[in-house]
Amino acid sequence: MAGADINSIKKTVFSFKGLEHRLELVRVINGVTYYNDSFSTNPQTTIAAVDSFTEAITLVLGGYDKGLAFDEMVKHLCKKKNLQNIILIGNTQNKLNKLLRIYEFNSSIVKLGKSDMTEIVAKCKEVTKKGGVVLLSPACASFDMFSDYKDRGDQFKEIVAYG
Repeated sequence: MAGADINSIKKTVFSFKGLEHRLELVRVINGVTYYNDSFSTNPQTTIAAVDSFTEAITLVLGGYDKGLAFDEMVKHLCKKKNLQNIILIGNTQNKLNKLLRIYEFNSSIVKLGKSDMTEIVAKCKEVTKKGGVVLLSPACASFDMFSDYKDRGDQFKEIVAYG
């Protein structure tokens, strides 16, 4: 234990809030829980984020195209029974939509392109039922719409918290 007492360790562990922009709980509104995972800028981290939930999910997916392969992620997403809605944004919108169709995603797909974050959050509120989760976990960089992943996540948090 390197000299630390067990009570100090417990206090530190239980007070740890997690990392900003990494599966960060933002707020619960009308029974819908909002998570900011804007730091997920590749398919693997988005898969991990989606797999963290059993509740019905509305996933905000897409952004700047840095040439990543999305096939394995999309195949995985198509198997998730609790993935109810995918909101597609950014430059990768059409690429992701095509893959979702190829791999037969059977739930709702909403294409918002380069809408601002206010419109994105409004659509999430509209399509997510009470008890569900809204998850911003885009699997892409943000440079087509935001200055960086922090800006994207901060805008999401601000609109969810105050908008």
